[in-house]
Amino acid sequence: MAEYQAESTAPPDVMNAQARYKALEQNRMSYLTRAREAARVTLPRLMPPEGSNGSTILPQPFQSVGAKGVLNLATKLMLALFPPGAAFFRLSLEPKIKAKLKAASTSENDVLGDAEQALGTNEQLILDRFEQGGGRASL
Repeated sequence: MAEYQAESTAPPDVMNAQARYKALEQNRMSYLTRAREAARVTLPRLMPPEGSNGSTILPQPFQSVGAKGVLNLATKLMLALFPPGAAFFRLSLEPKIKAKLKAASTSENDVLGDAEQALGTNEQLILDRFEQGGGRASL
């Protein structure tokens, strides 16, 4: 009873978040257990055992096959999501805005073309910054 009274002093949105977290915990546990079992024989630091902290000594698998497999899959996933030399996203205008810009365009002033060219330039600037900033290596 005292536990319930202590929780009732929390704002309603916090109580709802706590209740939702508890309700979804059963769904999450099977995936976490499976991930911890896989990490135990590959890279234990990726998914440490439940209850561990920074000073916990993690098990050391005395083989590197699992770790090499995980690294290989991570590299393939990264190359699929962020292909080098190609855009992994596209900046474009909403159809309503595109129609308004097309209507505002004249024979001398192509507003739609200018807007799309500006978006393309910004897209290239973002990609260049991603490549120069080492975004691929950190991911």
